[in-house]
Amino acid sequence: YLSQKFSLYGDLTVDENIEFFAGIHGIKDYKRRREELLEFTRLAPFNKRLAERVAFKGGTCGLFFYNLPRLSFDLDFDVLSPLNDKDVDSIKEILSRNGTIKDFHNKRYVTFFLFDYGKGYPNIKLEFNRRIWKNNTYRQTFFLGVPILIGDEASVLTNKLVALTDRKV
Repeated sequence: YLSQKFSLYGDLTVDENIEFFAGIHGIKDYKRRREELLEFTRLAPFNKRLAERVAFKGGTCGLFFYNLPRLSFDLDFDVLSPLNDKDVDSIKEILSRNGTIKDFHNKRYVTFFLFDYGKGYPNIKLEFNRRIWKNNTYRQTFFLGVPILIGDEASVLTNKLVALTDRKV
């Protein structure tokens, strides 16, 4: 049994929630079952490979964590340590299990995906900025029980203002 909320204890990671509930229910072989659950929920590749290596940023981050009004849901990330081909393949695998990759570019400074969940759903752009930004700062938070790094409020706001002034109308 897991709570009906995404995470009963918001300060616990997915692994810690599973361990906690296994403990209170006397489940001794929880590690094998935890791996099955992470695979079933499709969180295993992200949880293992990328959670500490990328930071969520941009307008959608501002919407989810800082109440920024927004109509689109592009997903922008800063890469905190270089992505290798295995990391990019891991992202492709996660996306391919949940829909279709309509476009992909792996350039010098940006890894770009255009993702399609399917008919009736809008496409989503995922962009991984490969430049290391020394002035951006990040903090850890939990999203659906998964620990993630996000740009702090000042970094998100500053980067959003820079993006708005750089856009050509």
